[in-house]
Amino acid sequence: MVELKTICGNEESKTNDEQNESGDVERYAQIDYKIFMQCQKDELGVSHMCYGISGYENNIEVCRIPSVVCDGDKQKLENFIEQCNKYRLSALHIYDAIEDFMGKF
Repeated sequence: MVELKTICGNEESKTNDEQNESGDVERYAQIDYKIFMQCQKDELGVSHMCYGISGYENNIEVCRIPSVVCDGDKQKLENFIEQCNKYRLSALHIYDAIEDFMGKF
């Protein structure tokens, strides 16, 4: 279940419904994650292609995490993002998920 609440209440936004303890239905926004790339220099001045994660709600970027992986690990990050989208990971939990993902290296 995605846990980021819709801020503007836009009825066209992709949302999931969940019943809270009091029986009220709350609406939560669905985040679509995508990979982005950027060139980054290390302390020796050597350039590396790095990849980060952007999260979008209704085509508006709501979170951005730069330099998650660099160089040859792009495919692993793409697989991770595919899983985040498949299971509708909340933007609130993306940092924990990245931490777990990085622990697998």
